[in-house]
Amino acid sequence: MSDGFSVSDGTVFFTRDGVRRQLTSRCGEPVFYELFAKQNFAEEGDYLLYGLPDMRLAQAILEQTEVRTLTVLECAPGVMAHAENVLTRKALEERFGPRFSLHLPRSANGVQRVLADLPAHVIVRWYPPSIHTIPDGLPFLRRWLIDLQVRMNNASTGDELTSNMRHNRDLGLRDLLAEASGIAQGIPCLILMGGPSLREAAPLLRELRGRCLLFSSGRNGSFFRELGIAPDLWVEMDGQNRPEIWQRLSDADPAAPLAILDSASVLVHDYFKGRCFLVRSADSSDDARALAPGKTTVGAFALDLAMHLGCAPLYLIGQDLCFIGDHSHAAGGSDIADAITAGALACNDGIERPTTKEFLSFQRCLENLISSARAEVYNCSPQGAVIQGAPYKPLETLKALPLNQRLAAVRRSLRAAAGAPQS
Repeated sequence: MSDGFSVSDGTVFFTRDGVRRQLTSRCGEPVFYELFAKQNFAEEGDYLLYGLPDMRLAQAILEQTEVRTLTVLECAPGVMAHAENVLTRKALEERFGPRFSLHLPRSANGVQRVLADLPAHVIVRWYPPSIHTIPDGLPFLRRWLIDLQVRMNNASTGDELTSNMRHNRDLGLRDLLAEASGIAQGIPCLILMGGPSLREAAPLLRELRGRCLLFSSGRNGSFFRELGIAPDLWVEMDGQNRPEIWQRLSDADPAAPLAILDSASVLVHDYFKGRCFLVRSADSSDDARALAPGKTTVGAFALDLAMHLGCAPLYLIGQDLCFIGDHSHAAGGSDIADAITAGALACNDGIERPTTKEFLSFQRCLENLISSARAEVYNCSPQGAVIQGAPYKPLETLKALPLNQRLAAVRRSLRAAAGAPQS
């Protein structure tokens, strides 16, 4: 059995090292798809949608709105392989006839032909995560979509957040803060995000693992796999029901537990079955232990979570918030040529680097959280943006931290709380 994605009876599977895992989403409540359609396709007209989050969403758009025609365009190879085999695609084509069309061009000329055949007046939407999966050979498509500055609204209303929270809690996942609050009192923690400087930290992470806990964004799955170590906790906030997110999480070692906010719009649980925590957000609970609202960043979520577990001090790594060497992330993300920049940010090495509106909002979110932090927070990204309240500390200096005899016990307790296998 070869590694990679496969589809059987409309279900997507991911195989690695001969082991096949079913990858599904549990967030299938009709209200989710109905809200998605009504928020983004309210205006009567002909639509082009780039990015295919789920065939059922296309069905909701055609059923719940006044859309005359829906043209769906997708170019990401992994998504295309999935779409070519999904049974619901044929059902949609048979049911809605010329109102629905799905195009999976494999070349720039193919994309141009699709665009040339569109109606004279077309309303364009693109699904946010899909913008980062456009193949390198189609930079014009990415620039064209970004220039339109039209984003899908996905989890932007109170009704939808409430629905997600209720549905997610019904899954019966363990509450991390109820089971492990204060479990890591006084233990240093590295908060590992996906900025370009993460690569520079790689040589030291194995050594620092004997001195600190490691919390990482799921974006870094392939990075840790190459490194041959696993973080102590994967932290994700709003995984989307798309194959590239499945790939991102499938690269994450499932032996480490996953923590995710209850306000996430779609959860990918099966790969982490028995090893997944649900963390209450301030959107859903007045409990003092509830974390930041759902509309936050993965970095702020991980930082807040580490403080609730008692970790101190806290070290931000890969939280660059700018373009370094023309790239926004160590893996994936945007090239500066395809980005809409928003000025420059002062960085820890005294140089100003280009940033985006999204990164600026992340910076504000982190600074607000750090201003009331219950632990010292340091920024260890030498070329990353200055973050107020988190002074720069060279990563090399962390080697002076003592080996922590409590780490092994804390790791065992964290894995036990998640139902994860011990290693």
